[in-house]
Amino acid sequence: MYRSSYRGTREGIIKPSFFFGLGLVFVLLAAAIFLFAPLLVFLAEVLLCLSAACFVYYGLRRALAAGVMIELATVLIWLIRIAFFVGLISFIVIECLVLTGDRTDPNADGADYIIVLGCGVDGETPSLMLQSRIDVAIDYLDRNPNTTAVLSGKQGPGEDISEAEAMRRALAAHGIASERMILEERSADTIENIRFSLALIPDGSKVAVLSNDFHLYRARIIAEKEGFDAVAVCAPTPRADLSLCYTVREYFSLAKVFFTYLFA
Repeated sequence: MYRSSYRGTREGIIKPSFFFGLGLVFVLLAAAIFLFAPLLVFLAEVLLCLSAACFVYYGLRRALAAGVMIELATVLIWLIRIAFFVGLISFIVIECLVLTGDRTDPNADGADYIIVLGCGVDGETPSLMLQSRIDVAIDYLDRNPNTTAVLSGKQGPGEDISEAEAMRRALAAHGIASERMILEERSADTIENIRFSLALIPDGSKVAVLSNDFHLYRARIIAEKEGFDAVAVCAPTPRADLSLCYTVREYFSLAKVFFTYLFA
């Protein structure tokens, strides 16, 4: 009698089976991304994490409805709910900041130095994202003949040359003089990109940072934390699916930046 009454009052408006089905949908979407859109692998990983959360929540709701481990299941369910709503609110706030910072600053021209942030290289060929940054860097350097470019990024897995070298070759092929390019080939992430590049720039210089739209809010924050009030130059993200994936990824990347400087 107790179990039946408990089940009737605790299942709630949304049945546990809904979360099981939602978890399956997330798994199928992740599998489709792995198979047909490998560039969006990060989005697939997020979906798998969401599916795991759905399955855990389903199991806890079933345990609660069956009267098994009632106290523990209740506590865990509320912890999951709180984590979900805190995560959702923080995600919305951060994504709004990312989307409002995805543009070139009005006073971006006339910089003494422009830091071009690295991105992936396929062998010796710039990725779509990096090529977009290269194209905008060429346009900026053509308009601003007194600007020196700091090309930033080390050689990573699957790359036959450094990201900085890939950019140098592309700029040189366009006719940008070698004396207008400085290579920074030690950095492995955005914080190091900016930190190591700024170390090559004299104090008092006007500095611009060039990256893709979704990346600029984070780049501005890092430059400020490193002691430079840099202006931003925006390169468009070449495809809508990449834009979605990397914009979502910025939530986690910004969290890493906040914790890095918080505990520095």
